[in-house]
Amino acid sequence: MHDTYVELMLHILSQPSMLEQYNNVAGGIRNGKLMEHLDSLAGSAAYKHILGSAADSPSSLSSIDFYLLTAAVERMDLLHYIKQDDIHDLRLSGNMIYTGKSSMEVMVQMVGSPRTSHEAEMPVMLVRFTMVCRDAITHKAREVNPLILGTPEEEALYALGKSHAEIRKSIQASSLSRMPPSHTEAQAVHEMFPSHHPQGAEEFLSSMFVPPRGERAHLPSAGQDEFRHEIEWAWMEDTMLESCQVMFPQDRNVHGKVFGGYLMRLAYELAFATASQHIQKCTLPFLSLDNISFKLPVPVGCMLKLKSRVRYSDSKAVHIGVRSNVLDVTTGEEKTTNEQAKAIAWLESRRRLALAELRGIRQASTDFQKLQHH
Repeated sequence: MHDTYVELMLHILSQPSMLEQYNNVAGGIRNGKLMEHLDSLAGSAAYKHILGSAADSPSSLSSIDFYLLTAAVERMDLLHYIKQDDIHDLRLSGNMIYTGKSSMEVMVQMVGSPRTSHEAEMPVMLVRFTMVCRDAITHKAREVNPLILGTPEEEALYALGKSHAEIRKSIQASSLSRMPPSHTEAQAVHEMFPSHHPQGAEEFLSSMFVPPRGERAHLPSAGQDEFRHEIEWAWMEDTMLESCQVMFPQDRNVHGKVFGGYLMRLAYELAFATASQHIQKCTLPFLSLDNISFKLPVPVGCMLKLKSRVRYSDSKAVHIGVRSNVLDVTTGEEKTTNEQAKAIAWLESRRRLALAELRGIRQASTDFQKLQHH
């Protein structure tokens, strides 16, 4: 496992010119820019696992008979919010922690380097990527090297990765696309249903509405034509923001497709703008990101259309969903993911916020640091 270790230093404190590249409007650090490095580092660890030391030579990637893809970003948790007066140099490091038959889980950690000899490293972010290996000719799944475990820390991380694979299967089996909502979830939708809404149930279930953060959920009563303005409800579709960008070759990966980390940044920044528009009276710090699935490669020269909307909000947090479409400008063909009914999207986001606590994250971070120091 330790042979897959990769590291990147960002000297954003000791080099002011670098800090200028990563500053956000509040004086902190742009998370979207960091996501690009995290994805790149995960890919480096995966190639190093298969190619060994040859992965350090860019020319070696041009002659291989396989390719690696970021299948998903399973989870990204912010452990420490970097403020303007809390800037550190950042150390990004990654390791392979689990391998399946053709899939791999890479854990990447970002820590703030000590500013004095009396400080310890400060965990900032922890991310889990699922990478898959494909045959370059047939494009079918290709087996990857198994991991050899040599220390208790490596065994703990491998067990964690195995549990993540089992959890993924369980979540997929119980997803709302396969199983009906539970009684509690069905009751929650029923309680949201405004029986006095003139458009009736069909309109409600195709729209759904989300309360602003900190507001109690008061349903409209009969005769309230302007209930949305009076109680500050927002229909889900009214929270939507869109962006459309041409994909340029400067953002391509080693396979000539658009780099996944760049796509992550675009989706994250649109989601942040959506949350900021919905909640205008306070600053919303990023908490976590989950379940980014890369279903199709994005070719250079296409147009990427992103749509973002609030899918669920309560008194503690706001959950944003982002959907991407790829438009081939030469043929006019547009490839899109399936659109969920908004009631289903509302329930799935409700589930995700219920799981938003950093379960085992800090212990995983500790084990990860022990492995790297070892």
